[in-house]
This record gives sequence, structure tokens and C-alpha cells, in this order.
Amino acid sequence: MRQSSNPVFKSLAKHQEVTLDTASISGVATKSIILLACTILSGILSVIFGLKAVAVPGDGAQFSIQPWLIVVIALSGITSFVSVMLANFFPRVAMPFSILYSLSQGAVLGTITVIVNFFIPGAAITALIGVGSIFTVMLFLYTSKAFRVTNRFRRFMIGTLIALVVASLFIGILQLVAPELGIFNNVPLAIFLTVGLIIFGAFMLLLDFDYADRIVQAGVPRHYEWVAALGLMVTLIWIYVQVLRLIILIAGRRDE
Repeated sequence: MRQSSNPVFKSLAKHQEVTLDTASISGVATKSIILLACTILSGILSVIFGLKAVAVPGDGAQFSIQPWLIVVIALSGITSFVSVMLANFFPRVAMPFSILYSLSQGAVLGTITVIVNFFIPGAAITALIGVGSIFTVMLFLYTSKAFRVTNRFRRFMIGTLIALVVASLFIGILQLVAPELGIFNNVPLAIFLTVGLIIFGAFMLLLDFDYADRIVQAGVPRHYEWVAALGLMVTLIWIYVQVLRLIILIAGRRDE
């Protein structure tokens, strides 16, 4: 069985167990909806109970964040990474860790989205429509067989993913040791790279659809549906973050 570029799917081929209670496409879809609902609910609750806008005369507003939400945001990256890894290596406990991932990401994304939407009205709905449109288009391309996932394409995506990880680490280190470099303030370049990341995320969806389909055909146990759903959530959140970043970059360029 071929491997997906999404790390959540990599270990699934190693666990083809004989069982009558096997995974199904409808099961993956249902669990994906559950995780999406958890993300949205977590975002809403974090805004209602953890984020407060304080009016400041002449300055619009400032946001006050409750201590517990600061802790959640600070630990979100670690929590998300650990949850994905544990769900990947221990599929039988994928359900709680998938939900934990969605809740932690929802709290962070909800907070960021509300703040961005305050300064850029319409940013939230634009980002949601953008992600929904990308998902719909890529799902249509996959189900209609207009785009076929080949071994060559898969190798290219895996190579690109590795290159992105290495580049991200390099840029992060460079920003720490040489923050004065002008390349980090180049808005046109940032827009170009962000569009590229969105396109990459869209093609990752094709790989995830393809691999999830193969998981069902292989007859793996039903608890792998949570792993597959988590994989799709990882990709969707990746795309959402990049779309929101693109909106911020474009809005900032217009204000110059």
C-alpha cells in the first residue's frame, strides 16, 4: 500500500487487521464532521469565555485574554503534535487524541480569527469560504477521476513536504539570529509563498482522499476512521491558517 504525505496516514498500512467491523467512507466522513464540530465549538467557547474586547477611546479596542486561554495557546503546538503522534502510533486510542487535537486547535484558531476579523472585517467568513471552496473542488477532482494520484506525484509531494519542514526550521533559526534581514519584510514574496503553501495543502487533500479510500478497501478496523479523520483535519487546518495569513498580507498591502 502506498504512503500518504500526511504523517497521520503513514502507519496505517502496517496495521491491516482481520476484522468484520471495518472502516467505511461514511464512518470517516462522520468522524471528520465530529472533529470539525469540536474545533468550531472550542473556538466559540474560547472567544466567549477567554477573550474580551476592551474599548479604548481613540484606539478602537484592545483584547484581554484570560490566563487559562494563554496557557492553552502556549501549549497548543505541543498538545497538537503529541496528539497526532499518539493517534498515529496507537490507533486504538485515536478517538480521544483526535478530539484533543481539534479542541486545542479550535481554541487557538478561534482566538486568532476573532482578533483578525476585528481589524479586517470579513476575514473570518472569507477564510471559511476559501477553505470550503478548496475542499469542495479537490473532492470533486478526486471523485470525478479528473486528477489521479500516481506514484510519481506522491513522491513529489513527500519530497516537497520534507523540503518545507527543513525550510521552516531554517527560516525560524534565521529569524532568531538575524531578524534585521529585509527578506522577512518582503510582502510580495510572502504573498507568493503563502499562495504556494495553499496550493500544496490543496494537493495534500487529494493524497488524503486517495489514501483514506485505500484504507477502506483494505478492510482495516473501524477505529482507524478516527486516524483518517484526524489526517483530514490536519490538512484543513493547515489550509485555513494559510488562507487567513494571505488575507492579512493582502489587507496590509492595501493599507500601505
